[in-house]
Amino acid sequence: LKACAFLQEDRYKSAAEMRKDLLPLASNDIYTSQNQHITYPSENEPGVRTPVTDTDRIQREEMPSEETVGIFVGKSGNKSSTNKKGKLPPILLGVALCAIVIVACVTVLIKGAFLGKNGEGQTEPTESAVNYKQEDTHMHSWQEATYEAPQTCRICGATKGTALERPSVKVNDILSFGHYEQDGIRNNGAEMIEWLVLDVQEGKALLLSLYALDAQPYNNIYGATTWENCTLRSWLNGTFLETAFTEEEKAAILMTEVDNSMLQSNGEWHVKGGNNTEDLIFLLSYADTDRYFENYAARICTPTNYAVSMGADVRTLDDGITNAAWWWLRSPGEDSNQASFVNFDGTRYTNAVGNGYLSVRPAFWIDLEEYSY
Repeated sequence: LKACAFLQEDRYKSAAEMRKDLLPLASNDIYTSQNQHITYPSENEPGVRTPVTDTDRIQREEMPSEETVGIFVGKSGNKSSTNKKGKLPPILLGVALCAIVIVACVTVLIKGAFLGKNGEGQTEPTESAVNYKQEDTHMHSWQEATYEAPQTCRICGATKGTALERPSVKVNDILSFGHYEQDGIRNNGAEMIEWLVLDVQEGKALLLSLYALDAQPYNNIYGATTWENCTLRSWLNGTFLETAFTEEEKAAILMTEVDNSMLQSNGEWHVKGGNNTEDLIFLLSYADTDRYFENYAARICTPTNYAVSMGADVRTLDDGITNAAWWWLRSPGEDSNQASFVNFDGTRYTNAVGNGYLSVRPAFWIDLEEYSY
């Protein structure tokens, strides 16, 4: 019973302590609680009880050694090989010891399970353990982390790590967004569009195509027009928008209230720019080219091979820059039949709205929270 005690403190502390209680059983000498010894039948005279003397008791207590635990010796000093009356056979004692050890182990396991069930001895789960909310009963199939979510198992929904941190966007950075034909080889697919960051404000950025992407007239017919009514505005927010961007990408492009007041035009020309508009894609104004470019050289732009194939005019400048293009602005020119544009060398001038050899550099505001870097 002591070996199987439920509480640790009630069990044997060592094999020596257990042996001390078991030796009297093996030597036919048991003591009462008052240290009175009990006699058993004598080996010399079966059936006759004789008291056990102190000498006999001492001899019997000293018989077993630590090297021969489980082998008990009688008074004659010979190994016991028969099951004499009143003695516990060694093989049964060994079985009993094994049973005691097994019961003790089972008791410890039961106690551990009991404490675990009641929350005792439990440690706080680690962060990684919290993330793995599902049991690992399968091989995880991890989906890459995004800016919105950490790595996620496609099977059970378990997560690990953290969501990606969005990089900061700065003025003059170059971002890739959308696709449009640029190398002029149409059977190899559209190329990724590169955009120059002109401005960053409260989670949004103003982007301008790094290269002139196409060649279009400001308006399909010559004559008076404004940005509100020109065909280039319709082309940018129709054909170009649908061609260059996926539905997901279009969701990141912000609707912009475009200022077409005279403040956006060349003040010396005194030409009204028409009503303000709401556009996803637009062109820069005359005033924007002062606001976002430090000098003439910063405005010089190279067209793509595709834009040249579509009729974009190019020039080689005196400083060695080749394939410099003219590109449209949305502001009116010297009169309502003309529109402003940036010249090959970065200066600005005015041109008839129906000319189709000028290049197009689209611009728009993008929601940086929706932009996939």
